[in-house]
Amino acid sequence: MKLRQRLLMMILSVLALGASAWAGGKKHWQIEFGAGPTFLANEMEGFKNWIGGVLYAEGRYAFSYVPVTVGIYVGRNVFDRRYSYRETDENGMLLNRGTVDVNFWSTNVMLTGDYYIDLNRDVRFFAGGGIGMCSIRFGKNAEVSTDRNFISVGDNGTSGTASLMPRIGIVVKNHLRLSVGYMLQEKANSAMFVTVGYAFRF
Repeated sequence: MKLRQRLLMMILSVLALGASAWAGGKKHWQIEFGAGPTFLANEMEGFKNWIGGVLYAEGRYAFSYVPVTVGIYVGRNVFDRRYSYRETDENGMLLNRGTVDVNFWSTNVMLTGDYYIDLNRDVRFFAGGGIGMCSIRFGKNAEVSTDRNFISVGDNGTSGTASLMPRIGIVVKNHLRLSVGYMLQEKANSAMFVTVGYAFRF
């Protein structure tokens, strides 16, 4: 099934939940935009991980009578790895050395759900996560020849790969949202993230 078809099914599922659940309560929608740093979890031999970033938007449906939201998350992660290499001749003499940046993007589309606990009048704790798909694309695919050995990272163009996103955080005054979580996805490209978002309610 194509990515667009899967995304459409996710959207229809969330709309159906919103239309059918808790008919007696006052309901509202939220649209959140946010960003933050990401930290690659897996060290690969010869590579050094650098801090990346994530931009995201999430539409959520909140219920009044239960502290639960369901929604759709779309995020774009930018990662950076650097590979240091050395080329030598058959006698071990150094011919060349350098560093190559390996930049790539991960796009995630996910169904999300969170449960909330009121800490005080203005602050709520939440725990939840998302499940969906990711697509990996390289800005520069490093394939460095070192004594006839080729180095590469991940699968360029991998799409439809399952991804999971457990997360926790706090919401301040129903708008400011601070989140810490972990994006589980293709191969070595899983990453921890810390984000700050602002939610518009209507």
